[in-house]
Amino acid sequence: MKHLILISLLIFSTQYCKKKPKNTLQAGIVTFASGEAKLLSSGNLEKPISKNSLILIADTVITGKDSLVDIQLMNGTQIRVKQNSRLRLETLFIEEKTNSIRAKFKLISGKVFVKTNAKLNALSSFEVSTTEYLAGVRGTEFLVDEKQTLVSDGSVEMKLLDEKGNPTEKQTVIEKGNKGDLSKGSIITKTLSKDELKELVLDSKEINIINDTAKKQIEEILETLDEQKQINSDFLKDQLNKNETEKDNLKKINSENLNQIKETGKEAREEIKSSTKMDEIKENSTAKDDLKEKANKQGLKDQSKSDLDEIKAKASKDQVAPK
Repeated sequence: MKHLILISLLIFSTQYCKKKPKNTLQAGIVTFASGEAKLLSSGNLEKPISKNSLILIADTVITGKDSLVDIQLMNGTQIRVKQNSRLRLETLFIEEKTNSIRAKFKLISGKVFVKTNAKLNALSSFEVSTTEYLAGVRGTEFLVDEKQTLVSDGSVEMKLLDEKGNPTEKQTVIEKGNKGDLSKGSIITKTLSKDELKELVLDSKEINIINDTAKKQIEEILETLDEQKQINSDFLKDQLNKNETEKDNLKKINSENLNQIKETGKEAREEIKSSTKMDEIKENSTAKDDLKEKANKQGLKDQSKSDLDEIKAKASKDQVAPK
């Protein structure tokens, strides 16, 4: 018996005492913003961007002249949207358990610098597309603009896109220290200039990151949100149950009222029928009395007439009798 109790306790502790897995923010968080920077939401609503703003799927970051926006994803990937640029987040899924990420950004115009802290695993993909090509990344530091990709660390695979935006077989891998330029429907590999390399190194050094304290605060906020979601879910279920109960009670009351109305109607109909019969009886009785009265009157008339005839006959007889 003691062994059974011990096994039960072990099962309980295994199922219910496990540490709750951490939540992962499926969005980018702004770590720095300067100049004329704004956010265009999926509903085409514009609002200013500031530190700690969230970048959600289908949101577009817009920067003006001398503007800059730094974004960090929860897996550590850092993104810098440079001046006069438009960058839209199209896909984002981060799985902390497998340390994987699937992300896709659309560079509509301008430049964007990307820095990943660790090499992406086989389950991960990170892509930046323009109107003409797609840059696929695996653990690197690189800059993408509308016509070229500059790589300061790691490697980037560039693929040309067709008119419908689908990748073609024309592709080239750009290694560290090089760039890929688009030229007449092909990709040409060139060595980075000193100024280009300097720009990449400066972006990598200056890009703002989320410190451990801020990351912990975000995780606590997410846990609070999950708890609130659970509370809201429980409240909703409770309200639905109450609504079902009230609906059943209302059905019962309506049914009882309907039956009562039917019964009242039945009684009223019976009463009407009874009243109608009484009226008929009264009418028949009155008709009989009228007939009797007429008959009596007629009888009296006949009797009176007979008596009168008798008197007349007697008088006539008395007149003609001999003296």
